[in-house]
Amino acid sequence: MPLKIDLHIHSFRSRDCETSCEEIARTAAGAGLAFYALTDHAALPGPECFPENSARPAITAKTDTAIPPGPALPPAPRAIAGVEVSTSAGHII
Repeated sequence: MPLKIDLHIHSFRSRDCETSCEEIARTAAGAGLAFYALTDHAALPGPECFPENSARPAITAKTDTAIPPGPALPPAPRAIAGVEVSTSAGHII
């Protein structure tokens, strides 16, 4: 089954967005996203944007181990920290 992800989302930490991290998480869940990246302008998201990380173990990949049967992802979308940097060549995420 294909995963739905969004790797470019801004929060209130960017000058062009006023959306809270909580609202982003609700919207991502409603859209059926498995993962989303918070990529604010020149700012990493704070820990308040990742409440799920304190309640659930981190997802880690092991290349030398087979993936066990069962659900591969938690039911709620997982947030990924990112940043959008402006350069003379444009924006880089």
